[in-house]
Amino acid sequence: MATYTAHIATHQTLTASTVDTVTLDAYGRYIEIVHRGSITNPIYFCVGRSAATPTVAGADTLIALSTKSTVVPWPIDSPASVAQIKLISAGAEPYSVQVLQDRLV
Repeated sequence: MATYTAHIATHQTLTASTVDTVTLDAYGRYIEIVHRGSITNPIYFCVGRSAATPTVAGADTLIALSTKSTVVPWPIDSPASVAQIKLISAGAEPYSVQVLQDRLV
């Protein structure tokens, strides 16, 4: 399990079947998870102030498909807060996580 801490964004690569934990403290309205891989393994993730631990294709996980991005509400409601994104995939997949002030169209 790898752990990363950043202010607004991080860019990493998952190890197969291993959870990455990303902690961000930027104040924003949304979080964008970008699956930068071209392989067919989706990335499963959970978001929260203390995010649940996802499993590959598990219940109550969100999904980012290959070469796509997924935008979800960001649970930080004040500048002094932090939140986590926990991610997992069956393969070694590159990803980016970033806080957005507004939803991209």
